[in-house]
Amino acid sequence: MKTKTASPAQLGSFVNSLLTLLWALITEKSKKLAEIDGEKIQEIIDRKDKQSIIDELIKFINNGWKMTYLTAARVLDLDAEPKMPFRGAKLHERIGLKGRIALDFKKITAIHKLKEGESYITGHEFKKRLIEDKETLFSSNLIDFLIANQDELDIKSFLDQYRDKVLFDFGDTFYDSSGRLYARALIVDGGRWVSDCDWVVVDYGGHNPALALVLAKETK
Repeated sequence: MKTKTASPAQLGSFVNSLLTLLWALITEKSKKLAEIDGEKIQEIIDRKDKQSIIDELIKFINNGWKMTYLTAARVLDLDAEPKMPFRGAKLHERIGLKGRIALDFKKITAIHKLKEGESYITGHEFKKRLIEDKETLFSSNLIDFLIANQDELDIKSFLDQYRDKVLFDFGDTFYDSSGRLYARALIVDGGRWVSDCDWVVVDYGGHNPALALVLAKETK
């Protein structure tokens, strides 16, 4: 359905109403002030990309001012600087999706690229097959997001499918001072998901079933 553009008068009235509500919060006329997360407010204040705030506000308004939009919209910046897997590591290559995306864990899956009769392949071959099959990869920022939010119900449900697996992210590869290449991974240690990494020249599979995090093809 085509969106009917709001008039300046409508926007003016909307802004006035919003300012009235916000002023009530500031002056503590409303008991709802205690429900606002100060850290989230500061994140918005500090965000350099102000246009993204406007874009998200427009989506929120166009969704009928429903909180379900904000709750569902976990935004991940795939272009943000990645965390290094170890001291002295440097980013070698970044491929795959770019920009800020709203995460939907129904659209993310973990796959292998073993062919019939194979019990393992090297990391190099794993990544090569992912690219040849046009799989959509994520940057390793996804790993850090999953670790930080692993107790949230939908993320826990997603990760619980793979507790006996090693989840690799080939969207980013890193190298050490000797030029050896690494891929970051998620593993379970002491009952918690933590960050790990492995050389891409070693065998992936065997006793530690290796899977790659990708965008589910049917949702592209």
